[in-house]
Amino acid sequence: FPLLARRGNLDLNKRKLQRINSSFKNDFDTTLQALVDRSFAFNDGSGLSALSSDIAITYGLRNHGAHSVSSVSTIWKQFPRIKQSLFNTLFLAAELLY
Repeated sequence: FPLLARRGNLDLNKRKLQRINSSFKNDFDTTLQALVDRSFAFNDGSGLSALSSDIAITYGLRNHGAHSVSSVSTIWKQFPRIKQSLFNTLFLAAELLY
């Protein structure tokens, strides 16, 4: 994910991904909802661009899916928006990495 963000000149680096991951670990559903709503903010008050949020959503879902089988209400409540974020990340990867 850091390579994709770097190639896309996005405002997402390893430190920010670590902070997002920490937030996911503390409260997955709330973090996912904030990313979907584009309201996620770091401690310094900065946020993420729409495409960076899409990558963060994909990152979080991948990690959650690999380590948990629990149900998350935001996923089914916001499924169309989350699906679009996943497609945006997929298309960005195809465009920049292949």
